[in-house]
Amino acid sequence: MPAEVKAAVDRLRGWCGQGASAPISEEPCALDAATYNAKLMDPTSPAAKQVRFKFSKAYGEIEGINLYGRKTGDTTWVNLGRFNATPANAKLPLANGNPEDWQFQARAVKDDIEIGHPSPSMSVIVRS
Repeated sequence: MPAEVKAAVDRLRGWCGQGASAPISEEPCALDAATYNAKLMDPTSPAAKQVRFKFSKAYGEIEGINLYGRKTGDTTWVNLGRFNATPANAKLPLANGNPEDWQFQARAVKDDIEIGHPSPSMSVIVRS
């Protein structure tokens, strides 16, 4: 693999090293709690009133996430709980017996404090 491609791939993975000619460190970059973006991945609804998802733990630099959800169209996010292990499942407060379109986002947690920025919101049709 050409050095420029390897450097770009390593930076995308979160490994240290700036620029294609810079040496790539074997250690992950230090976490900046002020600018870290939480990473929520692969939300699905495997069973009624549940969402299953994965999240990044930033190479062990964060303890877990707080998961927030809301029905599509609502303006208020509901805290669905704290999760330290990935993948995880969360139970949802569905209002009726019909599938509902929900949005989810995560906030990273370190030392029991939410840090950084929320993940982009992701939509899932939640089974009833």
